[in-house]
Amino acid sequence: MAVSLAQALAALDGIAPLRYAESWDNVGLLVEPRPTRGRAAGVGRILLAIDATEAVVAEAVRRRCALLVAYHPP
Repeated sequence: MAVSLAQALAALDGIAPLRYAESWDNVGLLVEPRPTRGRAAGVGRILLAIDATEAVVAEAVRRRCALLVAYHPP
């Protein structure tokens, strides 16, 4: 079941609200979708990881994930 990117981001904000981040925290959507897809685009697969390493990004691509959620940014 796919959700929109906006819905996925809202769910994440419900768990860890961005307003509680420190000014130095690297939070939020770090790579925007293509303008033709936008935040209404469907997100069918999401990979959750601790670190966004090259290997994790490669795994997300290999698994055809539309979104990678990482605790530590790249």
